Amino acid sequence: TLSFDIDCGQQIRGIIQSARRILKTFGYRLQDRKTRILRSHQRQSVLGLTVNQTVGIPRATRRRLRAARHRAAAAQAEPTFSPAQLQGWESFERMVRRSR
Repeated sequence: TLSFDIDCGQQIRGIIQSARRILKTFGYRLQDRKTRILRSHQRQSVLGLTVNQTVGIPRATRRRLRAARHRAAAAQAEPTFSPAQLQGWESFERMVRRSR
C-alpha cells in the first residue's frame, strides 16, 4: 500500500513503474489486477479496514455488528453470532476505535 499527497496521474504512474522495476530486481512482480488508484473521495480499504482520514471499520461491518448485538439482546430471536464470536467482534471494534 502506497499513499501520496499528490494527485498527478503522470507522477503516480511513474511511481508505480519504479515500484514495478524494484520488485522485479528481487524476483517479484506487481499484480496488475490488484493495482488500484483511489482518490481521497473514494473509500480506501486496506486489509478490511477503511483508512481514508482515520482507520475504521467499514460501515457495512459496523451495521452487521450492531444488528447482531440487537438480535443477541432480543430473547426470542436466533442470534447471528455465538457469544464468543460476538465478543471477538466487539474486541476487534474496540481495538480499532482505540487506535484512532
